[in-house]
Amino acid sequence: MAAFAASISLKRTIECLEDSSRVSFRPPACPEIELLYDQLSSMQKLFFEVFVVGHRESLLSSSVADGLHRQIKEAVYKIEDAFDSHVSNQFLSQISEENNHIPLVFALDLQLVVPEITFFTERSKEIQNEFMNSNYAGVSGPLFFVIFLKWAIVDIQGWFQTKSLLPCPDMEVLYEAYSSLHKFLEFVKRTSTMDNITKREHLNMQIMHELLNVTKSIRLLALNNYRSQSESPSTIFLEFKQMCDRNFGGESSTYGEAVRQLNGYESFEDENQLSKLTVDLAKINEDINSFTERVKEIEEDYTNGAHPVSILFPDRDDNNDDLNFFTAMMKKIKEMYITNEPQLSNSMQQPVGLQDGMIRIRSWLTNDQDDLLSVSIVGMAGIGKTTLAKQVYDDPFTLSHFCNRVWVTIGRQYELDEIMMRILAQLNPEIDQNDLEGAKYIQDYVSLILKGRKYLIVLDDIWDQHTWLELKRFFPDVHNGSRILLTTRLQEVPCEDIINGEVHDMKILNKEDSWDLLRGNLFLDNLCPPELEKAGKKIAENCEGLPLLIVAVGNHLSKAEMTLEYWNHIAENGNAVVIDADDELSNVLLSSYKHLFPHLKACFLYMAAFSKNYEIRASNLINLWLAEGFLEPDQPEPLEEYLVDCLIQLAENNLIMVSQWSSRGTVKTCKVHSAYWHVCVREAGKEKFMHVLSSYANSVTEHMQNQRRLCVHKNVLFGIKDVHACMASVSTTTRSLLCTGPPHQYPVPLCFDLMLLRVLDALAIRFYLFPAEVLKLLQLRYFAFTYNGKLPTSISILWNLQYLIVRQSLRIKSRRAQSYLPREIWNMKGLRHLQVMGSDLPDPCGGSLPNLVTLLDVNAHNCTKEVLEGIPNLKKLGIQIELSLDDAEALSFFDHLVHLHQLESLKCVVVNPDPRSQVFAPISILPPSLKKLSWSGFGYPWEHMRTIAKLQTLEVLKLRGYAFRGPNWEVNEWDFLGLKRLLIEDSDLEYLGDSFNCFPLLECLIIRHCYKLKKIPYAIGKIHRLKMIRLVDCNPSVVAHAKEIQKARESCGDKALKVFVHFSADDGKLKA
Repeated sequence: MAAFAASISLKRTIECLEDSSRVSFRPPACPEIELLYDQLSSMQKLFFEVFVVGHRESLLSSSVADGLHRQIKEAVYKIEDAFDSHVSNQFLSQISEENNHIPLVFALDLQLVVPEITFFTERSKEIQNEFMNSNYAGVSGPLFFVIFLKWAIVDIQGWFQTKSLLPCPDMEVLYEAYSSLHKFLEFVKRTSTMDNITKREHLNMQIMHELLNVTKSIRLLALNNYRSQSESPSTIFLEFKQMCDRNFGGESSTYGEAVRQLNGYESFEDENQLSKLTVDLAKINEDINSFTERVKEIEEDYTNGAHPVSILFPDRDDNNDDLNFFTAMMKKIKEMYITNEPQLSNSMQQPVGLQDGMIRIRSWLTNDQDDLLSVSIVGMAGIGKTTLAKQVYDDPFTLSHFCNRVWVTIGRQYELDEIMMRILAQLNPEIDQNDLEGAKYIQDYVSLILKGRKYLIVLDDIWDQHTWLELKRFFPDVHNGSRILLTTRLQEVPCEDIINGEVHDMKILNKEDSWDLLRGNLFLDNLCPPELEKAGKKIAENCEGLPLLIVAVGNHLSKAEMTLEYWNHIAENGNAVVIDADDELSNVLLSSYKHLFPHLKACFLYMAAFSKNYEIRASNLINLWLAEGFLEPDQPEPLEEYLVDCLIQLAENNLIMVSQWSSRGTVKTCKVHSAYWHVCVREAGKEKFMHVLSSYANSVTEHMQNQRRLCVHKNVLFGIKDVHACMASVSTTTRSLLCTGPPHQYPVPLCFDLMLLRVLDALAIRFYLFPAEVLKLLQLRYFAFTYNGKLPTSISILWNLQYLIVRQSLRIKSRRAQSYLPREIWNMKGLRHLQVMGSDLPDPCGGSLPNLVTLLDVNAHNCTKEVLEGIPNLKKLGIQIELSLDDAEALSFFDHLVHLHQLESLKCVVVNPDPRSQVFAPISILPPSLKKLSWSGFGYPWEHMRTIAKLQTLEVLKLRGYAFRGPNWEVNEWDFLGLKRLLIEDSDLEYLGDSFNCFPLLECLIIRHCYKLKKIPYAIGKIHRLKMIRLVDCNPSVVAHAKEIQKARESCGDKALKVFVHFSADDGKLKA
């Protein structure tokens, strides 16, 4: 979400200013900045809890949530614009253009922005109080107050720790009471219906009263604890009081008189007056204990008097016969819930491309396993999960195995008892008195009825793992072959059932099945007029294999004229296919987006930066996210690892499609399905998160206004004067300019009037001269462009730059003198990522880049001892090597790599390899911290592999382009103890030694273009962790050996090993 992202981004800006050695604050201490940072954090917490606990858990309506988001966004955007403008203007005023003077330290007077900070602080409190003063959705009031109470407890405990004061022991008791109350309120929310609204409101008032009483006690207890330990309490009393006010509200809070009582100690002006405060600790302990006991009483009262069974039968006499009661209850249920089996639209009653999946799932459901088994169908929205489940559910073979079948649709919001009622209504049981023993609630009746029966229960459309775990505990395992079939969009849902469960990942349809589905929805007997067939196949292909989209497009075409001219128009204009069917898709696709947490929503919306069907490289995407600064982990963990996990979560939510996994099991490349891409672009613009410029029509000021990011998919738009002027008109609001269209070989007038830019990605635009205007963008963190010249010394003025990427345009390669970056590059202490093709780092002369973690495309001659010692925290290094007969020093850089103690990834490529020659100089000692090593073009004898084999932390080894030469590679025992992934590509290798089972942790073996290799040793099958062998353009005998190894493993009951084979002569798909 835009507001959530903006608050984190501004916090990141403040952190960068405070941490930079090139910024001097005047005055040195500015309490307003700390107040701004704290207020942003408070708004961030409010936003997260509102949209996660409130909106996702149905405590808030969409209109209320959208209204709150709009208010927060406007407030955050306003302070961010004011703050960034002040900072940028002050920095620019200190640069002398006449003598080109660049100060080493910029002075920053933040007093100029204090009025804006004060306004934002007040506005933030107003928004929070307005929200808390409103009556939102029944139980939300006390639930949200409990959340704020939690923040108070945690913050007060943390405050005491930072001041080296002892914590309040009674806080732990209170925290336990909070946990109990929170769980109870969640139970109330799950079980409440409109039938007991009066009792629920009475419950709300009880809880609110108890919370107000104990809140007052918390503050008094904490204050007394503080007074008793601090020698000079008056010095930090106001700080403590402000912290309490942030948590318990101000004068205008919902809780009126109670809060004014909490603020009753604000008039003390000196230490003598403060010392007059006395607190009866015994009374406070009594208050907390009373609160804990009262919570238990409220819970018991509610549970005994407002359970859903009592709601259905308020007049029930406890002395009535249980059988009569149960019979009456079942009659009531059957009146409310008629048998609810899935009814699919006519367009989906003829499944296409699901036969293999149906056979696979049916075999799992009907096998001889007696234990209860869960089978999960996982896939993106609209891919046909429900259709496949229905096909299996109605299959005659399935029918013959299960006399008791139940189908229930769960959805995002559900009531547990309602689900149980629907199950009971479909089972229609005939039970006697004995079946009721021990049954207290509806869930118990379900478990009792299912005991002793062989059942199949389908749970369609499960949205989270908690729901699945909550439901499955009511389905007993009586070891009679019962099964549970569930469908979900989320990969995490079936994770708990890896041992006793099966997962079927649904894939998009191929071209043939897509056309079959479209044709079947348009024509009786699948008879398409011959003149429409070519265009029809193209239309089906444009749907990219998503059945829901194909059906929606079919419905649209069925209502239009079936003329060749119209069909050709739709076929050639791929966007029209999705846009025309958009209304039918929105509800389905948007639900997946709205279910995401706020930080994942921001990640997904950022995908709009890339054009449709663009293959996104994960490393580039994560670098952009890091530079944008709109994400931060909620737990202590490295930020980059957190962002990698965010991308994986998008894949697990089936919002992006992973094209290629990396060697470490993370996403390497991905793309967004065209149907989701249109949703992404529309929502990004609506949220003012990002606006996409793809035509002149959407390049007007009205569309760009207040957008935080502008993304240009057609770079030629920069050449239109009106578009250029519109961009300049939003110079104070835009933070990122992303030019992600096709590469533009000729210069275009890029808009540099966006003075507050943090990210400028112009790799797709070629510059003949260095764009001097960029030197005015002093808040730039990310700068990428294509340029063949030298960087000026003034590049160091970009003190905030963290990512500098300079790509060269294609040209005839020639040997030339070594080119260096300006020496001032060593003054850019914030640099994290440096990739400048054709230029190298100069001698540091004692300087250093302590934050640099990635250095790519550097020449081997540049890897001197002095340079590498100047980048001590480097983790990723890419070296290009030019070998020649008279260049004996080309490989001397190996001797200096030991100075890189943090290095994890090393890529060494000989740019002019000679397959006829070998390098006989031994490999020097490599950094022991290496986890990934990529080697290409050296031509080393295989004997030189011993140095690499001893790296105990090495997990990934890639050998390309005759990295090693020779017919035989023998591996010694105790070599490669940690290796998980091995790639051998373009090698003259003929034999892999029989000792090739020495890789105890090897999971993946990839062999490409090794035409001379004759076999894979059978010993490799003894590596139990091996899960995949991938062969590309290999000898048929190698393929045969791999298949035999796979069969041998399967004969021992191990079906985990997969063998994939591909030949370039095929159509491009791997064959399993």
